[in-house]
Amino acid sequence: MSKVMSKAELMAEGKLKAEVVPMGDGKHVIISEVPAIQYATLWGDCASELDGKGEMDIDMQKFNALLLANCIVDEKGERIFTDEDAPLLAKFGQESFRKMMNVAKKLNGLMGDEGNDSEATKDASPAGE
Repeated sequence: MSKVMSKAELMAEGKLKAEVVPMGDGKHVIISEVPAIQYATLWGDCASELDGKGEMDIDMQKFNALLLANCIVDEKGERIFTDEDAPLLAKFGQESFRKMMNVAKKLNGLMGDEGNDSEATKDASPAGE
């Protein structure tokens, strides 16, 4: 029989994950998972209704840049970029952007079981191409 978790156990389980991503020349960035409520807000900020039918269209270029801006943190886990900085990240070179974005997607549950992008977030390119 399984045991009901205590508040302390649950809070430890819910701790945000982070990963160090080597960027070359002995330098790295830290990519962190975003809190669930923050993720939902990001998704909502990038959604717009299609044709009044209730179907949503997601601006993936905006979502990818905002997600990355929310995931890049310093050693203390504090964000380095603001939401207003997101367009700057969309101008990164493909190799750097994809390296960071793939980790951000993995940490935030946006990769399939085999490490492939989920259908909702298939393209990690900054241009949404």
